[in-house]
Amino acid sequence: MKVSALVVFTSVVTSAILAVLLYTKRSDVEALAKKAAFMGIKVRVTMDVLGEYQGDVDKLQKSMDDHNNEVEALTAELKSKEPDAKKKNDELVTCQEYLKKVNEEIAGSTGEIKKVQDELDKEKTVWNKESADLKEEFGKRSKVCDYVKKDSVEGKKLGPKTKVNIQTLHKKQNR
Repeated sequence: MKVSALVVFTSVVTSAILAVLLYTKRSDVEALAKKAAFMGIKVRVTMDVLGEYQGDVDKLQKSMDDHNNEVEALTAELKSKEPDAKKKNDELVTCQEYLKKVNEEIAGSTGEIKKVQDELDKEKTVWNKESADLKEEFGKRSKVCDYVKKDSVEGKKLGPKTKVNIQTLHKKQNR
């Protein structure tokens, strides 16, 4: 009986140990099941986010390709327009040089005009002085009048020289 009691005791102890082990393993399995469920949810959320990111990457890649194509088209257009721009720039430089030359000629002409104007002013002054001298001389009695007889035909043609006659002569000349 000793053996059977030992077998029964060993089987009860083994059953108790197995029951304790099953109980602890069951809580571990439940914890692992919860963790697996959480990890599954986490993986699905991650996959959703990754899908959104992948969609954004695709959109950005398409946008970048479109922009690259546009840049290439603009670069080609720029290269095709470059000779025209260079030609226009050369024309601009030529026009600016011509304008500078014309401005220099205008400055030179302005100087010449000023010189001519100064000469004209000097001549005008000389002529005005000479005119004033002649007017003064015309207003004086001529020495020839002393020698011409007033009764003669020539003397009558000369007529009396008065201030009134001189002033009317001046008015006629100024008109």
